[in-house]
Amino acid sequence: MSETELTRKYLELIREFIGGEMTAPEFERQYLDEFKSDRGNFPSGDAFDPYHQLFVAVDAYCSDPELRDEYDIDETELRETAAETKAQMEQRLETITGEAEDIH
Repeated sequence: MSETELTRKYLELIREFIGGEMTAPEFERQYLDEFKSDRGNFPSGDAFDPYHQLFVAVDAYCSDPELRDEYDIDETELRETAAETKAQMEQRLETITGEAEDIH
């Protein structure tokens, strides 16, 4: 899978989450599944940073406030990180394709 295809796949997943088409627990499960299955496909160096940044946030997400500790994040923080990651991925996609991504 090319970096362009990989980036577009993750952007679609992030957009569905940010757009409210998927819950935080659904996003958590799907992102972790995708991340694990795409191990050998990620770009190297700085291009990997957005994927890893979001992985760390997803891993720190805890849906149950009663179980959440100082190292966990809630849904709002996860959405904020997803939005930041989306912007970084869109910028990277524009760099590698030479075209602005159709943002929806």
